[in-house]
Amino acid sequence: EQGFRPSILATDISTKVLSRAKEGIYPLERVKSIKGEILKRYFKRGVGRWEGYVRVKSELREMVSFERFNLLKGEVPREVFHVIFCRNVLIYFDQETKELVVNRLYKALKWDGLFVIGGAESLNGIGHPFQYVKPSIYRKALK
Repeated sequence: EQGFRPSILATDISTKVLSRAKEGIYPLERVKSIKGEILKRYFKRGVGRWEGYVRVKSELREMVSFERFNLLKGEVPREVFHVIFCRNVLIYFDQETKELVVNRLYKALKWDGLFVIGGAESLNGIGHPFQYVKPSIYRKALK
């Protein structure tokens, strides 16, 4: 769409993880589930000593900003995100902490925004205002 400029905010508590992510270099086996046409459009195959790796193309890397963020303590912006991916994070928290994090992230979503968690995760057993869409996907919707 003309005039639409997507942006991605990638966060982690670990500066080491963020540094590695900024490089955008991954072993081929990490991207094997990505469809061929998408892989060709957004990744470059490595050559020479980088054979067996891919790198995210600059056009996609330029859309991403990286920030250190603590889900438990950081200030959460209000209603700014269309989608939040919080995959394979909640499994490390007890129920009380999980509820705190989920409700903090709820506030950061725009109305009708999506909250996506990992396939092994669930929001069952915690209090939250999300509307269930399908496994691993929830929506911030008016009641």
